[in-house]
Amino acid sequence: MQKKHCFFKNQGIALLEVILAVAIAGTGIIAFAIALQKCVEASTVSYHELRMREAIESRLSEVKAEDLGSGRQSYRYFENEVIVEQEVKPYELRSSRNTSLKGIWKVSLTAKYAQAESLPLQTQALLYQP
Repeated sequence: MQKKHCFFKNQGIALLEVILAVAIAGTGIIAFAIALQKCVEASTVSYHELRMREAIESRLSEVKAEDLGSGRQSYRYFENEVIVEQEVKPYELRSSRNTSLKGIWKVSLTAKYAQAESLPLQTQALLYQP
């Protein structure tokens, strides 16, 4: 009588190998899904920062064309997606001869996304208006 040749000596080991292979493949798929989610989140944050930068640049261009006065104001850009808060104060600047220079304003702009939790962007500029 001929003995049947079996690749695995024990049928239980084959089942364990299949379960282990499925677990390893499942772990890889889960890791890929998590990495994909992180990429989407990073892309969203980058998009929000770009929109906030555009809003600050736009507001700064508008400020340069306006007559400045002390105060705080809020502006909304991109269909109320981005809120830019503006604060204008006179800035004390002295020349090398210790004379006060008039007409210099410190403009502080802070942009934040209205509905998302992202870090605000800030900038400050000194503007001269005689």
